[in-house]
Amino acid sequence: MTLSLTIDEDRRAQDRSPESGKARCAILSQRAPGRVAMIELHDTCPAGLGIVSPVPAEPGDTVQLFPFYAPIATVHADVVHCTELPDGAYAIGLRRKLQTRAAPKKALTARQTSI
Repeated sequence: MTLSLTIDEDRRAQDRSPESGKARCAILSQRAPGRVAMIELHDTCPAGLGIVSPVPAEPGDTVQLFPFYAPIATVHADVVHCTELPDGAYAIGLRRKLQTRAAPKKALTARQTSI
């Protein structure tokens, strides 16, 4: 599918590269039940992604993408914008969430393990 989006003002801080492929998408919202959809990847950059979805999302919703192949890993992101396309699909702009790793657990000393 070829998609061309026109944005009046391009607010992107980084250039995006075209991307293609499909992913399973979970859309989580405070306002609606969670939804799962098959989406198409449109473009990517270090800070975000553009996707095309059969279901809408609202700015502030959280999205988890589970790609079917390896160009990108599982992505956790926030919806920045959602625009309905002429064919009824939705162009959704995502901002990646920073992934933090849990701090390594310290080994317990003999004194800490005794009761």
